[in-house]
Amino acid sequence: MRVTGRVRAPDLRGAGGWLNTGGRELTLAGLRGRIVLLDFWTSACANCLHVIDELRPLEARYADVLTTIGVHSPKFPHEAEHAAVEAAVRRYDVRHPVLDDPDLSTWRQYAVNAWPTLVLVDPDGYVIATLPGEGHAAELGRLIDALVAEYGDRLRRGGPELRPAPEPELHRRARAHGRVADRRAWHPRSRGPRRHAKGPPRALRRR
Repeated sequence: MRVTGRVRAPDLRGAGGWLNTGGRELTLAGLRGRIVLLDFWTSACANCLHVIDELRPLEARYADVLTTIGVHSPKFPHEAEHAAVEAAVRRYDVRHPVLDDPDLSTWRQYAVNAWPTLVLVDPDGYVIATLPGEGHAAELGRLIDALVAEYGDRLRRGGPELRPAPEPELHRRARAHGRVADRRAWHPRSRGPRRHAKGPPRALRRR
């Protein structure tokens, strides 16, 4: 984990727009008073998919105060296609808002260099921790508990528009009949737990 000083979190920008927001654009300024967790991921990274699953209990536990935002940051050219991002969000049952960042604009603003990477932003809009790789759920829980204790009544709580979207009916039926594939084992490039890829990706690096 890299703990930062009082560094203002850069705004969220992505040429592909937003998913799971009902067509709305989210801003960190508009989320003041919330604890915000940014998940930098890409669909061809098995470790990224593990993190999506690791975060589900955390999102449920802190739904009243936490907003999780996925920042899809492609490693390979085909992952930069918006249709591919939409398909990945459906396939892996991602219910929180997702920013499609095909040009890696937000990735660069946050100086991210590994997939996956989690960035925790406090209710005043400052980055307080950057955590590359997977296996950080317990540590994130402690950090969020500390923020809840520090901010108390100043936290912006609740609001269904800030919580994870409900599981789609068709997806729920498919899961009930056992037709949803295991999200954790689909990708042949997996090299085991806790490893993460380095970036920025050569295929998308600016010349």
